[in-house]
Amino acid sequence: MKAFATKPHNKRIHTYTLMTTRETMYLYRHILLTILSVLISVCVVAQEDEDMRFQDSLYSALCETKDDMHRLKIIHEIARSHPNIDSVEHYAKKEVELAKRLGKPHYESLGYSYLGWKALVSSEYSSASNYIFRSISISDSLGEKDQIAYDYTLLGDSYMLTNDISSANANYQKAIEIYQEIDDKKGICEVLVQMAQIDNENMMYEMAEECAKKAHKIYSEIGEIAGVGHSLAIIGDIYYTKYGNTRFTNHDPSLLDIAQSYTREAISKINSNSHASSVCNNRYADILLSKAAIATSPVNKAMLLDSSKIYIDRAIEISQTNGLTFPETQYDMWLILSKKYKEAHEATDSVYNNYKNDLEHFADNNYQFLELYSTLYEHEGNHKEALRLSRIYNELRHNSHKTDFAANAARNMAKNEFDQQLLERELHYQAENLIRNAILIFISVFLIMAIVMIVIIIRSYRRSREINHILDNQNNELTTINKQMTDGINYASVIQRAALPSDTQLSSTFGQHLLIYRPLSTISGDFYWSTQIGRYKFLAVADSTGHGVPGALLSMLGISTLNEIATRVNINNPSAGDMLNDMRRAFKESLHQNGNLDENHDGIDISLVIIDSSNLTMRYAGAFRPIAIVRDGTFHKLKADRMPIGTHHNESNHFTDHTFQLRADDVIYLYTDGMTDQYGFDEGHNFRKFTSQRFSEMILDIHKLPFDEQKERIDATYTKWRTINNSSEELCEQTDDALIIGIRIEQSAPSLQQTLPLEF
Repeated sequence: MKAFATKPHNKRIHTYTLMTTRETMYLYRHILLTILSVLISVCVVAQEDEDMRFQDSLYSALCETKDDMHRLKIIHEIARSHPNIDSVEHYAKKEVELAKRLGKPHYESLGYSYLGWKALVSSEYSSASNYIFRSISISDSLGEKDQIAYDYTLLGDSYMLTNDISSANANYQKAIEIYQEIDDKKGICEVLVQMAQIDNENMMYEMAEECAKKAHKIYSEIGEIAGVGHSLAIIGDIYYTKYGNTRFTNHDPSLLDIAQSYTREAISKINSNSHASSVCNNRYADILLSKAAIATSPVNKAMLLDSSKIYIDRAIEISQTNGLTFPETQYDMWLILSKKYKEAHEATDSVYNNYKNDLEHFADNNYQFLELYSTLYEHEGNHKEALRLSRIYNELRHNSHKTDFAANAARNMAKNEFDQQLLERELHYQAENLIRNAILIFISVFLIMAIVMIVIIIRSYRRSREINHILDNQNNELTTINKQMTDGINYASVIQRAALPSDTQLSSTFGQHLLIYRPLSTISGDFYWSTQIGRYKFLAVADSTGHGVPGALLSMLGISTLNEIATRVNINNPSAGDMLNDMRRAFKESLHQNGNLDENHDGIDISLVIIDSSNLTMRYAGAFRPIAIVRDGTFHKLKADRMPIGTHHNESNHFTDHTFQLRADDVIYLYTDGMTDQYGFDEGHNFRKFTSQRFSEMILDIHKLPFDEQKERIDATYTKWRTINNSSEELCEQTDDALIIGIRIEQSAPSLQQTLPLEF
């Protein structure tokens, strides 16, 4: 059995075919594309008139339209539906070219996928991989996961055809993972069936059966009857193939019984007048003939031969009805086992004479005729001739192995040549850059010399040229500096976000939570910090002096300081106030702040809470940043000490450590002043700050909602406040970094001897 991906019709379609001849396993890869071509030809003949009418209508529409987008869609449809693979390649290239010009990456991706399919069918494996990888890259940028999954399946086919089974299975597994992600069960089954057939071909029978049974289970769940029958047929073929490869070393007739059971059930599931039905009937006849060959009872052998003849005739009838080919050697084997040697000679001679001038057919099947003749002479008692033909047969098989090895080596060489071409192109590109740079340097030197000469001849012209030259250099320098600064800031943003707790970490510590983080610039002075030590959960929200680069530097210092303090906190009785005292002391040492008037007064405003998960006791300390607790529909603000982390006239005081008893459904909000100080327009179109009062009213209005909905409401309120003249495209400039974190207490505290009140 063998599967192969067909041309991607819009997204993904697979067609599977069953091999019914008695070839040994090493011939599978050699005849795979031949079988595919035959099937495509049959389909083309059956639908030739309809396809031609459809193509004619597309050509007419393409000639009539002048709109490029409409032309792109028509070209795509032609590439998708054309029965001729050369025409597919021609229009797929046109589709890629036009899609690039129009900026339509979706169609560009499909065009590359068609080109990859065509190259794969034409055994151009290096080109196929190149096109497929381009399609994957574009589809990944667009998030089109079904197309990515199809392309990975196609890539798996490419590796499979070059005998790189490990890489083929790896790409099939990627396709399955993506299909699972988008819940495409039919796509999962198609890849599993493909993997089952490859594993069967490589005699990994347990893995093949596991894949086929997984596909059968999913097909049954989604009610895909044809898929159920196909997966059953594959399982039957696995056992039949296993018997064929072990019948001379580990004779196990029970394998034929299992193969017969699965194949019989498969026939009942498949359309009785289809090519798949003909294939299944062929395989069932093969199984019966194999059982007849080893039967010891004459009665049993006769019954098996009679039954096999019924299925051979049925398969021939279906094949003739659908205009398909039929393996003639199967009927010859029935004649031999039925001891009709004269008829067997005539039938085998007839087939041999029909195909001996057909070099392609003769090359693929010559060894089968020798096997038939050898078997026929053996049954007739002519052992000498049977032995001679058997030796020729084995020699051909050995040579076929060599041919197969050479073909695979050629494919691997093609892949290596492709990789070498990529390297050569890269080296060529680098060489061109060196030449281009040398030319630019030479031109620059020449221009400078020309300018010097012009200065001597025309003084006024010299000055204008000098100024223009200086301006050009300065503009280039400014452009370079600006790019370097932009790249540096963007990378700093990546580093800063990596230093912040991830959403997964916050979820692990606090469960469902609210996180709104809106930096004014690419990097932010606002930051948040969280950790868990034993039963204590720590959460801080901070606002550094300034924003942008200075604020971001202070935020990174704040995060590293908190991380360092957390390593030496009292794990039995942590104090939020003591942690802020330690943070202020470390912060002043890092910035060399001594309290002088002429030194920098940078600092950090912060709110820090520590929650004891065993009894829901909360400790809080704040440096200019309060926190809010909503309990029983009432908004409570817990005030902070009026001094920052940093030098301050009131710094001799310690930060106050507040202790509160939390209750279930309490919602705690930690926030900076970015939203409360944001300028915008109220209902009367007056320009003013948002204010803490509006913030508390907004929180009271939404605190019972799930945090996802709270985030949407806060974002909508923030955007509406900044909207100018009710225009969604014109907003007031953001004035500061904005940060809000909310957590909800999900359980009640255990009973305590002394319950701490919530005081404000």
